[in-house]
Amino acid sequence: MSDITVTVQDSTSVDVNVSASTAVTVNSVASSPVAVTSKGAKGDTGAAGPQGSQGVAGVGVISGGSNNEFLQKDGATDYNLKWSAYTLPSDDGDDGQVLTTDGAGTVSFGYPKTISENVKNVSGGPLAKGTPVHVTGSVGNQAEVIAADAATNYPAHFVLDQDLADDGEGLGIAIGFINNVDVPDASIYSEGQTVYLGASGGWTTTKPTGTNAIQNLGIIIKVNTSGNKISGIIMGAGRANDVPNIPDGQAWIGNASGVATPTTLADVATSGSASDLSAGTLPVTRGGTGATSFTSNSVITGNGTSALTAENSLVFDGSTLTIKGQREIPSPTSSDQYYGDIVSFGSGPAGVDGDIEQGKLYYLDSSQQWEETDADAVSSSTGMLGIAIVDDSPKYLIKGLARHGDWAGFTTGDVLYVSGTSGEITNTAPSGSGDVVRIVGYCTNAGTREIYFDPSKDWVELS
Repeated sequence: MSDITVTVQDSTSVDVNVSASTAVTVNSVASSPVAVTSKGAKGDTGAAGPQGSQGVAGVGVISGGSNNEFLQKDGATDYNLKWSAYTLPSDDGDDGQVLTTDGAGTVSFGYPKTISENVKNVSGGPLAKGTPVHVTGSVGNQAEVIAADAATNYPAHFVLDQDLADDGEGLGIAIGFINNVDVPDASIYSEGQTVYLGASGGWTTTKPTGTNAIQNLGIIIKVNTSGNKISGIIMGAGRANDVPNIPDGQAWIGNASGVATPTTLADVATSGSASDLSAGTLPVTRGGTGATSFTSNSVITGNGTSALTAENSLVFDGSTLTIKGQREIPSPTSSDQYYGDIVSFGSGPAGVDGDIEQGKLYYLDSSQQWEETDADAVSSSTGMLGIAIVDDSPKYLIKGLARHGDWAGFTTGDVLYVSGTSGEITNTAPSGSGDVVRIVGYCTNAGTREIYFDPSKDWVELS
């Protein structure tokens, strides 16, 4: 069938019915509308355009991919793309957050948990993961490290997060989580346990002693005894959180710069009218009238101000206290107070400490038991005497001043005796046949019920 051309000169409507494969051209010189009321069959599909990785149209967007994945380059070849193995978050994070991965391809926003730095092993040998390391210098902006220890190379500035060969480079944790550190025996660790820098390096569960530095490295939070691995939180790298140890016989004394300095207490200067400890910060005066030098092993006492006094009349050699001057026993200031010579040995009545009653008078028997006194018999009133100063404990005043609320009815100046009533003190001398008369002291203040207790070594048995 031939092609058809229709030219419309006026507003006449034209209906054209054609069969398939016929070309129709409509030319309208007027403003008449042209309507096509019948369509023929669809034409044949045209030839395919050029294809291939470098074709005119290129590859476009490759198929596949999962939600929130992104396209990334997959080589140097043009149009070589792939869907990334990482899944990004669909929404923005909060201020201060960073992108982190779960190690399985999922990336999310979170706050930093572990702070690490690149370090270089210059120790001369390999260092294992978990080794505390000490910074010795740097190469460029990278810290050079060796194994730390509490004796010489301290503090530990980092803890290695991976094995490092000699001259190897890797990460050292300053603060944060460390996972699966190999240890010889994980059973010695427990979750929640503090670990310290060891005297010979590494970790230790025992706080170092002597002159070794004390550095708290962190806390164990997971223990795997079957695999001999531990995990924990590093939180002490680069600092010490304890008072350093110092040699025996020394004390911390501030120097002129305000720095605490280990000082031997026995190192005391003797020139001038007052003496200073060797640090030169704490004045010590000589005790005793007319004293010109310090007596060896003098006891140091406070003088009520900012200085100390070396008491030449008080000498302590480590086992014996020697008093060269007068000894004054203070008076009690309230009820149930006891000052003077106090002993603590033996047991209570019949061996029961729970039967000891404060303020009662006791004698020591042959079994080293303290029994209540009784003036009705020689056996219970003539031995060593003592007043119990507390309940339920074998502590006794054997000579001195005492106040007790039950000591009523005395007059100041009264002579006091062992009573015929068990465990009591009386101001009336016993008078019955077979009674023992033994003075135990005097009433020094009837109003406050105070007595001076000094049992006589002599006694009389009445016939």
